[in-house]
Amino acid sequence: LQNNLSELKSLLQFIQVREDVDALDIEEGDLSADRVESIRSILAPHILRRKLQDVHLDMPAKKEVVVWCGLSPLQKSYLQWVLTRNFALLNHGLSGSSKRRLMNVAMECRKACNHPYLFPNAEPDFGPGDDDAHRKQVHQSLITSSGKFMLLDKMLPELRSSGHRVLIFSQMTRVLDLLQDYLEGSGMPSVRLDGTTSATERQVLIERFNKPDSPLFCFLLSTRAGGQGINLATADTVIIFDSDFNPHMDLQALARAYRIGQRRDVMVYRLVTRGTIEERVMQLSRKKLRLEKMIVQNKNDEESIDATRDGIASDPAALNHLLQHGTKQLFKDADHTAGQSQPIAVHGEMANNGLDGALLYDKDGLRQLLDRSAISSSSASAEDGTAGNDCESATTALMDSLK
Repeated sequence: LQNNLSELKSLLQFIQVREDVDALDIEEGDLSADRVESIRSILAPHILRRKLQDVHLDMPAKKEVVVWCGLSPLQKSYLQWVLTRNFALLNHGLSGSSKRRLMNVAMECRKACNHPYLFPNAEPDFGPGDDDAHRKQVHQSLITSSGKFMLLDKMLPELRSSGHRVLIFSQMTRVLDLLQDYLEGSGMPSVRLDGTTSATERQVLIERFNKPDSPLFCFLLSTRAGGQGINLATADTVIIFDSDFNPHMDLQALARAYRIGQRRDVMVYRLVTRGTIEERVMQLSRKKLRLEKMIVQNKNDEESIDATRDGIASDPAALNHLLQHGTKQLFKDADHTAGQSQPIAVHGEMANNGLDGALLYDKDGLRQLLDRSAISSSSASAEDGTAGNDCESATTALMDSLK
């Protein structure tokens, strides 16, 4: 069940025309317990479901934690320019086809939340040079320009020193380029797989990563390229760098590590930039998963689920609400930094300003974030990724440790 009950009704009518399919008519209002039971009875003859835990009784536990990230000053600037369509600053120093036209504002906002270097004029010009000082300056700028990269710069060294192995998923291949540059600059051996990787090369990379005593620490993957035939069960940590609009794509991605053959508990970190479009995307994804949990997986949910309008692209009002999420606080913060809107001025202050002080993890917060002692006792290993998931409670506890 991907989006809403209207799609489900159309599929059932295609399979078999039945009068009781009209019970899926959702124009009357929210779902009730009686209606849910009626829908389940209609679906029952068409469902054959086998869960991973039914096949492999000794599967390790899995736990997902939502990790809130902040925005760097450069990210804030680009996000404001995109939302206000400030083409003068977005296209500063650009010409021809490299100029931004903002055909898809939602995607441009997501780029700003991931890393400002996804915009062609964001990376500062450090001039020529190939010495250690120059490389260190470029590498540090790559990290401090993005809140997510600053968090990874704290997490990954700790994970590596603890003997963990990591899969990082992103929807954008350009983000994978930046992550690859960061890992190389940090001396962390890694490999990469995306849609351009051939089938032969893909198998070679998988075998290299899964090889006993492999020196490879991290595997970078495109979310939509992480499909069938990829078994990376030697990794025990999954980082979702940016969430997909379709939550099932993320579930399929993390299943590359959490599958038969996995011998250790799996920790899933979902990076979400607080107060931006990413937070709203995660909320919509949870909504879809809860709907499936109620209807398909036959599990009750105390929350009232409005299943009438989950469409994003087809509903201009929903899209507008998506883009406006968090903008009030964004522009409120901008009032305190007035006069710093020029790209060159922002670049010059990045290394000193860093992230918002409210979202920097201290040592205690990082220790809690990476702590795996409670994984086995939790019930977060449900295959659907939502049932029994204590993401929100874990996130609330972590937020108390943020500095």
